[in-house]
Amino acid sequence: MPLLFFNLSDNNKIIMSIKFKKALVRKVNHNIVRALSSKNLYPSFDKINNEHSQYVKTLIDSGLNVSIFESLDDFPDSIFVEDPGLTYKNNYISLRLADKTRYGESVIMEKEVIFGHSPDSDDAFMYYGIASENVKLDSYKISHLMEDIESLNLRSEKGELDVTAISVAHYPNVSNHYQIMSCGSSVGRNYGPVLVSKNYKSINELKGKKIGIPGKFTTSYMLFQIFAGKDLDVEFMHFEKIMGSIDRGEVDAGVLLHEGQILFEKDGFNKILDLGEEWYKKTDLPIPLGVDLVNRKFDLKVREDLTTVFYNSVKYAIENENDALKYAMQYGRNLSFEEARKFVRMYVNKDTLDMGQEGLSAINKLFDLAIQNGILSEKPEIDLIHPKK
Repeated sequence: MPLLFFNLSDNNKIIMSIKFKKALVRKVNHNIVRALSSKNLYPSFDKINNEHSQYVKTLIDSGLNVSIFESLDDFPDSIFVEDPGLTYKNNYISLRLADKTRYGESVIMEKEVIFGHSPDSDDAFMYYGIASENVKLDSYKISHLMEDIESLNLRSEKGELDVTAISVAHYPNVSNHYQIMSCGSSVGRNYGPVLVSKNYKSINELKGKKIGIPGKFTTSYMLFQIFAGKDLDVEFMHFEKIMGSIDRGEVDAGVLLHEGQILFEKDGFNKILDLGEEWYKKTDLPIPLGVDLVNRKFDLKVREDLTTVFYNSVKYAIENENDALKYAMQYGRNLSFEEARKFVRMYVNKDTLDMGQEGLSAINKLFDLAIQNGILSEKPEIDLIHPKK
């Protein structure tokens, strides 16, 4: 884990060290070349952007969980969030900077809303309308935070983010903080997370074997317990590590999310169980794997506004599919353009614009089955919030 050392004595004796787990940075703004100019000498944007990218990569490689926010046009040299404020635990202190030209940064921080989503192509696709600035929210700046879904699940327990994607299975744990949007859901119709292996082909062969699971609070794990049983040996890990862990023999099988659902055969894995197919056979319903939530700390009008801007972003992406796909493929993993199109269409469609009564029924059915299987003790009341159209 990275350490920041404070050397407070003349003999360089270390008397304090702090472990950092997370870092917050902003994307580089094109106006930075003017912000950093001196005597009409302008630095290279490409070099600045490349060095900043390498810096962020170093933070990630060193073990930090890095959240990347959008750049600020009016404050282009603000590429580190600590410029306008000090954050710790659940609190934020807005700082008054020495240079009066920078005072507005703290105002922006106070009027900024953060959308959390996972770094995969379907979630990025949904966000394209906002990212391209074709969809905006009056009086607010929207930034996005990209983390794997299990990290977002954990953040939601404290109500950290204004809008966030989570695994629908985790909603009973966070319903006090959040309301489910009727839009933004990742819904599978007779398909979903896939249990795969290199050496085994049936559930019975996995007795006594180790299975990689992409998070304790994921919907895939809830479905796995319902359809594969609760007595198998599992190991929780980041979803991107599962295929490699199977290849190296560290686990014997694993549940794949995201693009892995369409790439596993090409990579030589055997499908043991499609959890979405099993769900559909049992319920004749779609399976909402992930949902987007809006924080209850806002009043109803703001919650509706945030829901509406996200609905419009998804709608804009669907209507401008090719451009949205080009943006989303930055976050895809080894997909061709047509593979990305196939995957995105699986999870961004009319169900994403409105889960409808069928989607709501499916969520309630999932929680009912979880209670029957001893996974949940009770289910929350689900009060969907809808966009203004």
